[in-house]
Amino acid sequence: MCFFLVCTFNVNAKDIYDLAVLSPKGVSIAKKEWQPTVDYLQQKTGKKFNLIPVTFKSYDNALASKKMEFLLCNPAVFYDARKKYDAIPLASLIGVYQDKPLHGFGAVIFTRADSGIQTFTDLKGKKVAAAQKNALMGYRLPSHVLQEKGLEVEKDYALYFTGSLFNVAQAVKYGKADVGFVRTGFLQWFAKKEKTDISEFMVIEPEQDDFPFQHNGPILPFWIFGATKGTDPALNKEIATALMELKPSAFPVTAANVYGWEEPADLSPVGDIIDK
Repeated sequence: MCFFLVCTFNVNAKDIYDLAVLSPKGVSIAKKEWQPTVDYLQQKTGKKFNLIPVTFKSYDNALASKKMEFLLCNPAVFYDARKKYDAIPLASLIGVYQDKPLHGFGAVIFTRADSGIQTFTDLKGKKVAAAQKNALMGYRLPSHVLQEKGLEVEKDYALYFTGSLFNVAQAVKYGKADVGFVRTGFLQWFAKKEKTDISEFMVIEPEQDDFPFQHNGPILPFWIFGATKGTDPALNKEIATALMELKPSAFPVTAANVYGWEEPADLSPVGDIIDK
């Protein structure tokens, strides 16, 4: 009888857990940044994880398929996943700037420095590039900021979706769009990768605060590592503990260019924007 029970457990045990990782910079960069974290979790838990990069467009389909056990995404995508699929937050990402922790990120509404655009009013009649409709910093928050300034999409400015933040930056750089929506820190990363002078870009009417990056609108919680409904609570706890044990100098952390992980952040400020 005992032998039968053991065999049944082994047959039904999950061999590989799929982790859906939002990939605004592209598949290859997502793997480079997050595979070390996957390797670390495999070592700590003794389980196998399969990193699956997904786009803004395909994320909901990936979760709806119920084939993904874990997810790593921005707080807006996670907020939607929690509402639709009862996703469970395990840990929040801590960003990094000049070797110091950064507890949040913001939206950037930018243009070329030589575009002649100085204020939000100048956006009227202009072409604006965004990532995807469900991208928090690549559409949702910046469009919310403009709406609060009295500018309505399509009525006051033309909007088109490029598919990624990288494509947004390229569209503005090469004149395919007058204005773009990205997240804080992205233009610095893009300028370094593309060997572009950051002074070619200008943030329009940035907030006047002590956040280290120029931005528009509020600072919101960073990305969330979560689990889908029905995952093993014990494994969820193992993962959360393992992530929060990582030091800033650990390879999985430096590979992702972050500071580490902390307890899941309050997502109500994100919901306030999404649910409006």
